[in-house]
Amino acid sequence: MASKTTSLLIALLFAACASNRLPNFFPYPVTEAAQWNEPIPANKSVPVLEEIYAHRSPLEDGIVYVNGKKVSKLLEPTGTIAHELIHGINSYLRGYKKGHSGFYVPYVGAAQLKDTRAKRNQLAAFIPKELRGIDGNGGRFHQYVQTAAGTEPDAGTYFDPSSGQKLWGQTDVFYIWDEWNAYIYGGRADLEAEQKFGPEHWDSMTGPVEFMIYSLAGLMAIQQYDQTYGQSSDFEDAKALFIFLAEDTVNLLSDGQGSSLFPEKSNLYLKRFRESQSREAQAMRSFVKTQLGEDWAKKYLGI
Repeated sequence: MASKTTSLLIALLFAACASNRLPNFFPYPVTEAAQWNEPIPANKSVPVLEEIYAHRSPLEDGIVYVNGKKVSKLLEPTGTIAHELIHGINSYLRGYKKGHSGFYVPYVGAAQLKDTRAKRNQLAAFIPKELRGIDGNGGRFHQYVQTAAGTEPDAGTYFDPSSGQKLWGQTDVFYIWDEWNAYIYGGRADLEAEQKFGPEHWDSMTGPVEFMIYSLAGLMAIQQYDQTYGQSSDFEDAKALFIFLAEDTVNLLSDGQGSSLFPEKSNLYLKRFRESQSREAQAMRSFVKTQLGEDWAKKYLGI
């Protein structure tokens, strides 16, 4: 009988194959020489977090700052631990191939996309006001995509800790995809924790769905602002990975119905995406059907 891990891998790959757009995943090995080896607490030990932890970046320090003090990441909620570890893995993957962003998928492996000239604040023009924030009131849109003043947010930007001077930022659209990637499997970890230990009451279903829409806008920004990329095989690779991650997002939300993880917010958000008659929302739906296929659009996004 196949193991649980093998069965899930087969299921994930089948989902991608069903769309005839399999991303170019490559094996990402278990981390043998780790800088950080603190064990996951028993009350947070769920399969997907264990899988992510086993593949943590060799450079992972396991530290977060709370009120200016260093504390262990393992003090955070289960999904937050998974989310932050994926960011660390993706950062490590960026060192694999110059000019490429990396994305880790538990049980599957890693994928890389060539960087684009399209910037994250350019994707704002493609996101209708009613989809800016899970409740349509800004929220994470202002934190990650574009501030209320129309400038680039500090999220993803690095500052000199002594002077406060801005050093550099991950400003292309794939910075948003990195967040999406982390939200999906952080959400899966929280759902597994709820199923194993009881209600979590974390807002874990909203990030994956909200950032799916922002990442979709990223594809649209590439097509408009980096036309050479938009006509290349690199764009086809990006679309393939979008489809895979979007299917995982939709499946996570389906599995999370009835949980304490606020799936109802994401249900309403997707309803606005499907039904809004704003010019931007109609353009997003048209882009999905044209670029990703009408059958896929109907099956996974209900449009």
